[in-house]
Amino acid sequence: IYSEFKNLQVLNSLAAFNFSTITAAFALVDGEKERNCSFVDIRKPLHRLLDILYSLNASPAPASLDSIFIFSNKLLNPETETNLEEDLENNLLMANSSLKTIISFKFEIPLRSILCLVNRNMNFQPAHIGGGEDWYALFRRFWYKKFDAMMNSYIEKEKKRNLEEDVAYFLKLPSKPLLTNYRDNIWKSELNVKFGICTGFISSFISGIFMRELVKPLKLVLIDGQFYKEQNRIDYNNSYRTITDVVGKIEKLDRSLVSVGEYYQRVKEFELDGNDKEAVYQKTKEVLADVDLEFEKIIKEFNSSLGLLIDVLSGIVQGEMGGVYDTLSNLGYIGKGENKNLIAQLSDIRFRLKEALSISFQLYDVEREFS
Repeated sequence: IYSEFKNLQVLNSLAAFNFSTITAAFALVDGEKERNCSFVDIRKPLHRLLDILYSLNASPAPASLDSIFIFSNKLLNPETETNLEEDLENNLLMANSSLKTIISFKFEIPLRSILCLVNRNMNFQPAHIGGGEDWYALFRRFWYKKFDAMMNSYIEKEKKRNLEEDVAYFLKLPSKPLLTNYRDNIWKSELNVKFGICTGFISSFISGIFMRELVKPLKLVLIDGQFYKEQNRIDYNNSYRTITDVVGKIEKLDRSLVSVGEYYQRVKEFELDGNDKEAVYQKTKEVLADVDLEFEKIIKEFNSSLGLLIDVLSGIVQGEMGGVYDTLSNLGYIGKGENKNLIAQLSDIRFRLKEALSISFQLYDVEREFS
């Protein structure tokens, strides 16, 4: 590896060599049509050039050149996605052509023999130039960072995939839930939405499991529950109403994204004003960012309300008298005949709500950071 980096360092020295120190010495002499100069005038730069060529023992391996070009590509285009495979192929073709020219120059121009005469020393030998250590350290750091970034990306993709599987399993669906309009490639563009899975999960959970399986015991508490603390009653009512209303908010915002909806109309009006494709694309990104922000507000509101409902339920199920979240004064006979196993039901509901909240938080964190 070190040998490869040394050759690359030598190539870098050759690429950075100031050939003008040689070419500038050639001048037109009065009456002559060809430029010429004395070898003595360019002895020092010729020495340096010969040392570089002498130190270039072998052409770098294609894999090493690939590393150089990838490194260069990321330095020149840190934020831009390019066709890396095509770029590498073109760069390798040009590198092969350049290396052939260098090899041809080494054999066709007898620099060592010339310098033996100029130095009046037939035993003259060029010197190996050093280098490669700095490059080796630099490249090693680069690839460590590159590997870490790739691993982090892989881990996040796996985390997202596992979360999607957990969502489908929790909701008893064949695949991850998505909204009708708020999804990737929105408005036939190449843009992806930020919170597509999280909003799909919340909507499916509330309209499905929550309304079918959990809401009946919760409604008993809402209607008949007598809280020791008025604040607990307020917290319970507010969190319950917010959660049951969230589906309507999501659906309303999702409907606003259709072709005649207010958000897409902002894009269409901008397009009809005669703006070019790039301007329309940027405008679409701006509008989508506003949509993402609105859905993010709904997600945060849902997570906050669900967490509050869980806290109040914890107080009812196992809270201590006088605690922040207290139990109900009529827990033993609330709902009359429908009160059978109410504590067990509320305890199970609390557990399932905690699962839903955990999934929602994880989806929100992953999509916020990596979408």
